[in-house]
Amino acid sequence: MYVIVFSIYFYRSIKKMQGINLEEEPILTFKELERVAENLSYAQSKLSLLPPEASINANLISSNNKLNASLMLDQGFYKCRIIVKTSEAEEELTFNIESYPIPEFHSILSIICPLIPKIKFLSTHPQFVTSKITKDIIQDLRMCEEILTIRRHLTNVEVYPDWNSAFGEENPMKQNLFISVFPFRDALYVTVYHVKETDDPVCELHKSAEPFSFASKSVIRINGKNYLVLHSIVAKQSQQSLAQTLRWIRDSIDELETLTALKPNKLTDEQQQEQEQE
Repeated sequence: MYVIVFSIYFYRSIKKMQGINLEEEPILTFKELERVAENLSYAQSKLSLLPPEASINANLISSNNKLNASLMLDQGFYKCRIIVKTSEAEEELTFNIESYPIPEFHSILSIICPLIPKIKFLSTHPQFVTSKITKDIIQDLRMCEEILTIRRHLTNVEVYPDWNSAFGEENPMKQNLFISVFPFRDALYVTVYHVKETDDPVCELHKSAEPFSFASKSVIRINGKNYLVLHSIVAKQSQQSLAQTLRWIRDSIDELETLTALKPNKLTDEQQQEQEQE
């Protein structure tokens, strides 16, 4: 920000030396950047789950009725009640999470919140917009897209060591269960792996298109250990807010790529900017 402020001061000084009245200069804007700032502001509002946006409530039931989960996402935190049937005797296990941060939402917000004021500033100060800046913003937004569309780990416990402790002392997590709650693409998911440790090599057998949905007798690797999957249960519910957020992020990437590719002559080159300052 200090660099931008100094650049503004330097720019105004040069214009005065040239006898140009800045007040008489037309205000140029990049409409693409205005739309990007608007899109990201919408996404910020959705993911923050702060008033006036409502919290997200979802009831998830797996196709085999072995998993029932009631989720509430409010102001960046999960609250959920999960009922799992894991054995042939149809034994029911109930788990509760009173409050746990939504890591994916927090990660995206940590990226887009600082970007919004920066993009708003650049939209009305096009002389400071460079192709490097637009490419850097595109890279940041692709990271946001990947957070919602690429599942790099099978379970929450692999990424968040305190995940199991969130279930509380009354109904602690079982040694042979891995329960995860997460947004993926345009839906909320709850997955349950009922497993036992094994020395067999990894053998992933998928029963649906989701990368984390495994058939029985699969051998998966979690936290450096191999487990035989006895049961894999997946429940999901589509969420319009997630679909909208993904669309706003992707539209913003498209806008910036258009600006970078089709209007290169309007973007200040880094080398040219340095020469002008000299």
